[in-house]
Amino acid sequence: MGIIVGVLIGRFMLSPNQETPSKQAAQNQNATVMAVEAVHPTSITIKNRLSANGIVAAVETAEVSSQISGVAIERVLVEVGEFVKAGQVLATLDTRTFEQQLSSAEAELATAVAAQEKAAADLARTEPLLAIDAVSRQEVDAYRTALRQALANVTAAQAHVESARTNQ
Repeated sequence: MGIIVGVLIGRFMLSPNQETPSKQAAQNQNATVMAVEAVHPTSITIKNRLSANGIVAAVETAEVSSQISGVAIERVLVEVGEFVKAGQVLATLDTRTFEQQLSSAEAELATAVAAQEKAAADLARTEPLLAIDAVSRQEVDAYRTALRQALANVTAAQAHVESARTNQ
């Protein structure tokens, strides 16, 4: 500690540029006096403006798609950039294609039902004839097979109708 004090004293004593306190007081008397005005702080609004170049990107995005393809959009009900809520209708689709598919499926079902009724009637007419040997067993089996085929066609046509109704 004694060494540090000695170094500091030596520095002040040997420094030629260091002014003594009496010299500093003499210089302060010769300095000009500046006028100072006291003010009270006030609030003001500062409008900031920022100009920049770059790419603007959305904070949140959502991809909107349809479960079915090849369908035309009839009307768009929202604007680009508009906030939307879950469940809100964004667009309406042109349903004419779906209506035509449903009509076609219903016609297919009606045809299948008519074929089933004919197959059932044919079998009902031929089974009694088998008992009196008026027809062969092979012919009756063919009518039974035709009825089973007609029932399967009705089931498939009903599925097509349900599918067309689901797409509407």
